[in-house]
Amino acid sequence: MAPPHVYIEEKNVRDHNRRGRLVALIRSDPGVNFSGLREYMGERGTDGSVKPLPQGSLTYHLDILEEFGLVKSVYRGRERLLYPTGFKVPRNHLRTEEDNRILDILRGVPEVTQSRLAELAEVAQSTMSYRLRRLADYIKVERVGKENRLFAKDVEDDKVI
Repeated sequence: MAPPHVYIEEKNVRDHNRRGRLVALIRSDPGVNFSGLREYMGERGTDGSVKPLPQGSLTYHLDILEEFGLVKSVYRGRERLLYPTGFKVPRNHLRTEEDNRILDILRGVPEVTQSRLAELAEVAQSTMSYRLRRLADYIKVERVGKENRLFAKDVEDDKVI
């Protein structure tokens, strides 16, 4: 059996009340996180409390909106951020505090090896490997003799998603 969204036509994607509200919220607050959307979309009780939208329901509608190209999800660490398609996202908005700290160390100590960078950042070597893979757009690696030296790249400030 095909998933239910296979039967949705492009012209009807925003016709559903929740999807229409989601698109409007994401356009009005680009970079809103998944948890924030759950709260915004939640139901208000008579006592003023908010019951968040169920996670599965929100995921379902966001998947449909992404499939039809109306919104785009980007991950910052474990946090899912949502933007309107074509939005110019500041690159530093996509990095975590730990990522920024590693880049600051690289800018201050050029030509550092990965093991030395791990020492300076006070993290395990395996953690540093993970972080450097995530920061591939921001780091240049040069071979010097038998060692790889790391440098911070100058990259443009914005990324269109």
